[in-house]
Amino acid sequence: MAGTVESTYRAAPLLLNLERDEKHWRVASTWCNLGLWRGGATRFGDACERLAMAVGEAAELQACATLLDVGVGYGDQTALWPTRFGVRRVVAIEPSRAHVEAARSAQVEGRLAGAGVVELHVGSSNSLPEAARSIRYDAVVCLDCAYHFRTRASFLATASSLMKPGGRFAAADIILASPRSGEQQCRRWGALWRTCARRLIALLTDIPAANLCDHGGYVASLQAAGLSSVRVERVTEHVFAPFAAHAGAQRAALRSQLTLVERFFLWSIQTLFSFIAR
Repeated sequence: MAGTVESTYRAAPLLLNLERDEKHWRVASTWCNLGLWRGGATRFGDACERLAMAVGEAAELQACATLLDVGVGYGDQTALWPTRFGVRRVVAIEPSRAHVEAARSAQVEGRLAGAGVVELHVGSSNSLPEAARSIRYDAVVCLDCAYHFRTRASFLATASSLMKPGGRFAAADIILASPRSGEQQCRRWGALWRTCARRLIALLTDIPAANLCDHGGYVASLQAAGLSSVRVERVTEHVFAPFAAHAGAQRAALRSQLTLVERFFLWSIQTLFSFIAR
């Protein structure tokens, strides 16, 4: 590998996007979510696009004129909103300046919608740029990153305040499982196990402990932000385990070309998300 392909390849999250053609590995896409591995999805890019499409459909983006997209990575998801749903104006927020610059470059190359449709800004969930705060949106979406926000509750309050009357919010997010029947029968040990698991997950995945809640707590946080008519769709079995399997497959296929750090990165993803799935 050489030039920009090699430099992109060495960006660890993009190891998951690498695909092999007849002779070489190439960066097929720059997706940064866990993917929705159902409906026959076998490629990482396809699974990631399915998750983005599910969020777009939940937000009813086909009826959306203005959209706020928070946490856009390299912009792959942002390109879908105008091209697949016909959204006329997208304000995209990403905390990583390097990601925004890469997305802006992709916009010039035509991967994102044309000038005037997509606006890319450096910013965070709790520090939106003024250009984003000055608009009222038909919908706000957050694809597979709200659990990292400090905190998600404050972001939800901000998102709600920026939506037009009747506006919609949709996210792919992480919600902890409710206690199983066995844990209900042994409440003391079940509570201890859940506490330890929460602390471990928060430490290893950079998720604030305040964002780790079960279904009831998540719905309550949405309602506290002023969001009503809440609907939650569980897709656990189509996300964590197959994502972990993909990381393992990439590690095995790329082994001879990986550094020790990159091998550990893929191994840790495989191990951690297998654990989370259970």
